[in-house]
Amino acid sequence: MKIITASYLVLLLLLSFSARELFGQTAVIKGNPRVAPPVNAAPKIEETVYPPGATGVPLILIPAGEFMMGCKGAGFNQNRNNQQQDRRDNLDPGYADRQCQEDENPYHRVWLDAYYIDKFEVTLDHYARCARAGKCPEPGKVGYCNWGQPGKGDHPVNCVDWNQAGAYCEWTGKRLPTEAEWEKAARGTEGRIYPWGNEFDCHRGNFDDEKDRDPELIPGGPDCDGYKTTAPVGRFSAGASPYGVMDMAGNVWEWVSDWYGDNYYRDTTSRNPSGPAGGTVRSLRGGGWYSNATFLLRTSRRGWADPNYQGDHYGFRCARDAR
Repeated sequence: MKIITASYLVLLLLLSFSARELFGQTAVIKGNPRVAPPVNAAPKIEETVYPPGATGVPLILIPAGEFMMGCKGAGFNQNRNNQQQDRRDNLDPGYADRQCQEDENPYHRVWLDAYYIDKFEVTLDHYARCARAGKCPEPGKVGYCNWGQPGKGDHPVNCVDWNQAGAYCEWTGKRLPTEAEWEKAARGTEGRIYPWGNEFDCHRGNFDDEKDRDPELIPGGPDCDGYKTTAPVGRFSAGASPYGVMDMAGNVWEWVSDWYGDNYYRDTTSRNPSGPAGGTVRSLRGGGWYSNATFLLRTSRRGWADPNYQGDHYGFRCARDAR
């Protein structure tokens, strides 16, 4: 009798399982459909790669295509046909940035061929290998420089000038990214104001949230990010860009290859722009640990400095052609 009862129960369970499979009830539990990821979920981190001949920081592939470069202010006025096309292409989601600066105008479409960019800022340990090989001059050592400081190996190398940044990238089989390449990797094709979205959040990067150097703090401070100066690279995963590139807002301003020109966007080409033909200062992007205002940390923000200046909030990452 016990054997017959057990067999009967097994038969009932099998029939029940078959019925659920037949009517698709394993896909959706009654009253609890599959839930979409929350809006503020961290973006998917893309796979890192090392193209042949490249060393140092692992890279992420940025696919070929168009994106919107510059700042779309509240008074943005674009040709209606282009605006409709941008909406179809998902390049113009309709928001307005109220902190636009004059040199970020006009807001314009740019095509870039596929390229690779470092997932992280170049660290002190990475740069030290180049210095030991005799290919990279030592960084500066004064102020808040990381060079020679214990426990800073996984922090970004700072106090390097534009030439030192370029020398390291060349040694690893790469180059400095252009302004356009940097901006696309930071904001994606949705025109994000910040790498993670359109609202500032002091927990998503390393910004000025301390009073050691001045009393001014980023909104959300003090001690919002937990670091007085630089932070280990990649520490703020919720601040990743749409492509999974880390620390594109804060930590260190990043040297790019372009000469800086305040009217450059009005004269630039729309395909693979590489900056003005000449100038006196080089461009920097992304803001740093010393940035105490949100307008400095937007993906469209353009900085500049003498290429020989070794700022303690200046660093870099590298890029490489995909073809």
